[in-house]
Amino acid sequence: MTGLRLIVCLVGLSLFGQVPSAPARGQALVVGNAAYKSLPSVPMAGADARAMAKGLTALGLTVTLVQDAEIASLAKAVDSFLKSLVAGEPAVFYYSGYAVQDKGENYLLPLGYEAGGADPVEFSAYSLKRLERFVEGKKPAPGVLLVEVAPMPPALSRHFGEAGLALLDVRTSDMLMVFPSLPGQGVKDSGTRAVSYFTQAWLEEFEKPWISLDTMSRNVKQRVVTMTGGAQAPTEMSTLVKPFAFRARPPQEVEWEQLTSSRDLAALRAFVRRYVGDPLAKLAEERLQELEWAQMQGQATTATLRQFLERYPGHAVATRALAMAEAAERASRSDGVVDALNRYRLAFSEKNLEGVKAARPSLSPQEMRTLEASFRMAKSVAMTLVPKKEPQIDGANASVPCEMKVEMRMDRNTPPPVTQQVVVTLTRGANGWVIDTIR
Repeated sequence: MTGLRLIVCLVGLSLFGQVPSAPARGQALVVGNAAYKSLPSVPMAGADARAMAKGLTALGLTVTLVQDAEIASLAKAVDSFLKSLVAGEPAVFYYSGYAVQDKGENYLLPLGYEAGGADPVEFSAYSLKRLERFVEGKKPAPGVLLVEVAPMPPALSRHFGEAGLALLDVRTSDMLMVFPSLPGQGVKDSGTRAVSYFTQAWLEEFEKPWISLDTMSRNVKQRVVTMTGGAQAPTEMSTLVKPFAFRARPPQEVEWEQLTSSRDLAALRAFVRRYVGDPLAKLAEERLQELEWAQMQGQATTATLRQFLERYPGHAVATRALAMAEAAERASRSDGVVDALNRYRLAFSEKNLEGVKAARPSLSPQEMRTLEASFRMAKSVAMTLVPKKEPQIDGANASVPCEMKVEMRMDRNTPPPVTQQVVVTLTRGANGWVIDTIR
């Protein structure tokens, strides 16, 4: 048998097939026995209990802390604890203090226990198996037994020889019991540490934002082995079936797992609206940008690019693409203006009245008759109309400064060429740009 600084945590948890999205509820009883009367005191047991009570409270449990309990007060506290339990809600029992095993049974030692006294241990200590059966009967779902083993004092060594606690048989599913050492082995002396190795490992796991109970237990075992340099290896007895976490996993994390590789734009936009300002919403926006930009490849227009940048301002690639598209659009419009000037110039040089009228439909009948008369008199006509600057385009209107030179050859008395600096105004119709005025 062994003397133990024992942490017993029987946890009943509400499980519904998925990790709960609400904080843990339920009751917790934390007992720390430190100031033994006939045995060496265990100061760390009190520190362990106080730290565990604080940790369980942070998890959302209603915690009752009992320190330095005699057998009667321990039994009374356990009875009140059991009456407070609700099926399907967490139920946590934590004990820190001496414990021994005798004939395969584990016992929690009350403050006044006397090694070698007249009463056998089964009548003068509290049965851990009995407690475990009581908790099972309340159907809180899983149970977790955590045991921190302390070096056995001589007073207990003379009566209980084997170190460690005996394995317990579990009769319900979703139970987890973890002892701090292997059966028959003790634990490493915690020395001047603030809390015991085993307790510290569980408290550190409690701090994590989301972790399932079975993963938590596995991490605790690994952590204790590391902290003790392999001198202490916890033992786990588990019938866990359904997942549970003390700290609720944020719903956006669960949703984002489903959306990480999704191509559903509507679902991603809805996620961003629901979780404005959340870092995961930022990731969703980046995913939306990626997908929408991929959809636009090869068919982006200045209009769609502007709409995209309204949603995602600062998108570098889209900004460059818009600048290029706008430049191309301006070039296309400018080319159309220059083409209109060339059509007019060619029609004029060829004395093609229909072509002149088509290129400059604003010419009045009188202007057309005057032009027709001039063409008849001229042996040949030559016109140049050279833009001096880029056309200024405003929607369906444009203007461009040009140098216009007109040369008309006659049979006799040929006038000199006329060169003028003019401003040509144009409008864009269904068939392209046409000249309005030349001034």
